[in-house]
Amino acid sequence: MATLQRNVQKLFYYARNAVRDVAPQALFRRRLAGLLDQARLSDGSVRARLNYYNRLQNPFAPSAGAVPVSLLPRGRSMYYYDLKEFARYFDPDLRIDFEFGDVIEVPAMPSIVKD
Repeated sequence: MATLQRNVQKLFYYARNAVRDVAPQALFRRRLAGLLDQARLSDGSVRARLNYYNRLQNPFAPSAGAVPVSLLPRGRSMYYYDLKEFARYFDPDLRIDFEFGDVIEVPAMPSIVKD
């Protein structure tokens, strides 16, 4: 029964994200300011965790291999959909570096990591 429930959850996850992929992405970008206002970082533990994961001290430019948000590889994987869930709120020309899979070392270039 647990396997059936897990399969139903996966089916719902992929169906929901497929619908989001065909929706005009501008709809999501219009909602960004309001969502950021709702997500004010007043909780010290949240801020501490963000500071732990994001230790950048200086500005940087994306690598030559960075991919525009509009051209993220559509592998129809959970990695893709987990990244796209948040990337869709940003400018489609914004270039990002990312690494999926079993990431065991800190990437040379600041990257979004999903393993």
